[in-house]
Amino acid sequence: MRAMRSLLLGVMLLLAVPASVFAQDYTRNTPGLAGYDPVAYFTDGKPMRGSGNHVTIQDGVTYAFASEEHKKMFEANPQKYLPAYGGYCAYGVAAGKKFVVDPEAWKIVDGRLYLIMDKDIQKTWEKDIPGHIKKAEANWSKIKDNAPGGCGADYHCMSDLANQYRQRASDLQAIAQRYSVEADLQASQSGQDSQQVKQSRDLAKQAWMQAEEADQRARELRSQLPHGVAN
Repeated sequence: MRAMRSLLLGVMLLLAVPASVFAQDYTRNTPGLAGYDPVAYFTDGKPMRGSGNHVTIQDGVTYAFASEEHKKMFEANPQKYLPAYGGYCAYGVAAGKKFVVDPEAWKIVDGRLYLIMDKDIQKTWEKDIPGHIKKAEANWSKIKDNAPGGCGADYHCMSDLANQYRQRASDLQAIAQRYSVEADLQASQSGQDSQQVKQSRDLAKQAWMQAEEADQRARELRSQLPHGVAN
């Protein structure tokens, strides 16, 4: 059971954020850093997954930490550790768009954490870091409240985004099933009314709901694609 929880640590944080946050607040990429520890980039010099045992909420965004010490450091000075542009891709913001990131693609510049969509894009961003940051700073106030992944009339971009939502829905469905199985195991050991069972069933329910939302978004995007565009 502990092994199962360890596999789910990175996505547990996603389930801790109310659905209304995803529907209404586009300012920050929730959950924070996809469950990675924001303090570890500074203290350990590398990405580290947070633990569901060390969690805090800052401005409606859920962050997880590798240790209680990191959690306390963050709570004492969150602005020091929060990623730039709400955790969206720094290169994308420089181009006037908001894209989700790979927490493994990162760089600290002048004491500020910047995240990038992927490591290939990071190479492009690093060719002119000051220039890209300058553009991003100018763009952020204009796009911070926009929904992420805006593609305009770029159908291939829309297709890629639809596939991301479809994959997210699939991942959430798998998580929901695992929590349901865990709840059943807990119920057999401690009874249906135990707090652990209720928590696991609640997490499974949230995962199913968010999977449905992601799948719906994928269908909406695919419906806008012209015939012949791969999706």
